[in-house]
Amino acid sequence: MKHILLLSVLFGFTESEVLFSNSILYDQYDIFQPTTTTFVNNLCKEGCSVYASIPPDATDALEEAKKVTIYDFETNITLFDLAALIDPVTTQKKSLDFPNGYSFAFDQAKQRVININYSGDVEAAGPMLLYVFSNTGKSNVPFEVYEARTMKRSISPARIVTVLSPEPFTIGTNPTQLGNTVYSYAAGMENAINYGPDQCVKVFELNDQGSFPGFVLNVQLPILSFFFNMDTPVEFYTRIAYSTVTGFDQFLSTPGFNGCYGMQVYRSSLYKDSLEHTVSGEKEGRIMTTSFRLTNVRVDATLNTDEDSPVKITDVTNNKDFDLWGDNAHNNAQQSIAMNSKLLFIKWNKQYTRSSFLLRFATSDIPFTSTTVIPTQPTTSSAYRNILGVASLLAVLLSLLN
Repeated sequence: MKHILLLSVLFGFTESEVLFSNSILYDQYDIFQPTTTTFVNNLCKEGCSVYASIPPDATDALEEAKKVTIYDFETNITLFDLAALIDPVTTQKKSLDFPNGYSFAFDQAKQRVININYSGDVEAAGPMLLYVFSNTGKSNVPFEVYEARTMKRSISPARIVTVLSPEPFTIGTNPTQLGNTVYSYAAGMENAINYGPDQCVKVFELNDQGSFPGFVLNVQLPILSFFFNMDTPVEFYTRIAYSTVTGFDQFLSTPGFNGCYGMQVYRSSLYKDSLEHTVSGEKEGRIMTTSFRLTNVRVDATLNTDEDSPVKITDVTNNKDFDLWGDNAHNNAQQSIAMNSKLLFIKWNKQYTRSSFLLRFATSDIPFTSTTVIPTQPTTSSAYRNILGVASLLAVLLSLLN
C-alpha cells in the first residue's frame, strides 16, 4: 500500500547532524529541541530503516523520548519504544522500516518525508542516538546492527557488523583457529567496505595471520562498523567501560569522531571535552617489577585540529614532545611520527565543536621513519611546528642520532 505522509509545520533545527551519503546520525542536541520538528527527506525516498539507542540509566532522556514521535501517515512510534526494539535471541537491534513510497503533493520532489517531532521542552535532555539508513546504501553483503550495551554475538557472523552507542564502551572478540581479516570504520554499513562513498579512514585493521588473534578496543564513537573478509564465526563481547590506559594494538580517537569526508562530530553529554591517555608497549617482567617493552611504533594521525588545540604526544621514554595539528583544508590532515618507545602520553583539549582526531598505532621489528612532523622540546617555539617542507629529512636524521 502506498504511504501518504503527514507533512507537519517545519521549524528550523541545528545543522549539526552527522550526514553520510546514504545515512544520517542525530544526537540529543539535534532531537531534544523544544517545538522543533526534524525531518528526514531524501534518504527515505527509496525507503529506509531507523534505529535508536538510549542508555537505560539516562532517565531524563528516556522520559523525554516518550515525547518524540517518528511518523508518517500510517506509522507512528515513539523514540522510547524504538530504542527498546531488540531481538531477544540474537540481541540484534530492530529497526522501524519505511518502504519505498511517495509523500503528499506538497512535497514537489515526490520524496518520502519522515517527521521526528519532539513535543517536550527540555533542551538536550540526555544522551541518545538516532540513525537513519537509506535502502539505497544497502549492498548484497549481509549486515547486522547491534547496541553496544546489549550486544551478545555468538552466532554465525554476517560480513558487516555495525555497533551503535551514545556512551563510551569497550568491544572485543575472542581468538579463533580460523584466519580472518577485519577492517573497521567510524561509520555505517555503506562505508564498512573499502572505498566506501564517504572516503572514510580506517580506524582499525587486523590482517589474516593464519589464525585470528582477536582484539579489544576502547571506543568513544556513536557508530562503529566492522567488515570481515571471511565468513567464519567471530564472537563479540562488550561492556560499558572506557580505559584511558591502552596498548599499541588499539586506536585512539576524540569522542564522536567519524573520519569521513566533512569530519562531522557526534555529540553526547557523556563525552568529555578533553583527553588524557596513556599508550604503552606490551608488559614484561615479573610481578611487582613489571615494565613495558621497548617497541618500534609509528603513530598515524588523521587530524581536524588547529594550532590552538593540537594533539600533544609525549614520548616518555625519550623525553620528546610532538604537537600535531592540521586539517583537510590545509592538506595536512594526515601525519605520521615514529619512535622506539615504551610509553606515550597523549593530551588534547577541545576548542571548537568539530575539532577531532584519530591516532592509529603500528608496530614492527624494523624501525619506522617519521613524516611531516618534527619532534619539539617543551621550550621550542610554536612556529617551529609549521615547518613541513624538510620535515621528513630532518625526522630521519633525528631518528638516526637517537
